[in-house]
Amino acid sequence: MPVYFDEGLALAEEKFQKTLNRMKREQSIKEKLSKEVLSQIQDKSVQNIIRSIIFSEDSKIDWEKVEQVIKYYMPELTLKQ
Repeated sequence: MPVYFDEGLALAEEKFQKTLNRMKREQSIKEKLSKEVLSQIQDKSVQNIIRSIIFSEDSKIDWEKVEQVIKYYMPELTLKQ
């Protein structure tokens, strides 16, 4: 087996792991928002609207930016690493 195949496989696995870690991180942020932040909103219809946006499959939300905003405005919230 040529060496370049092994290198390509290693790069593909690394990319997969990065994607998996990013997805886990996004899910952690979504759960925190849902449990810790949205629960503070009294209006259930507003909660549901925001939840549907957050958990939409085709959402284009920059979750790294969301994490930064949460850390800035709500430093008491801890997000799983």
